[in-house]
Amino acid sequence: MPPQAVQQALSVALISLFATAMLTFALLLAVPGLGLVSAGFEILSAYATVGLTGGATAMAGAAGHLVLILAMYLGRLGPLALGFALLTEKKVRVEHPRAEILMG
Repeated sequence: MPPQAVQQALSVALISLFATAMLTFALLLAVPGLGLVSAGFEILSAYATVGLTGGATAMAGAAGHLVLILAMYLGRLGPLALGFALLTEKKVRVEHPRAEILMG
């Protein structure tokens, strides 16, 4: 494997890990009384768009549902968009004009 592909995969994985950690803590703040394992399961399930729930979704209020919706949206579009952004090479589209100038 080329080292660039490994670096891109690692960066997508680390950004996804950071996003799920932040979303888990946001869900813990939004739903009082929810355990860390339950919140982590709900966020990882939503982020991966699996469709499983441990029952915490039903007891979550509007704020908890918004966090879960955000997790689903970021999980679907975030790594995909980031992966495409990292995989595509940026081509320079600006060219300076050239001209043949007759002198003398």
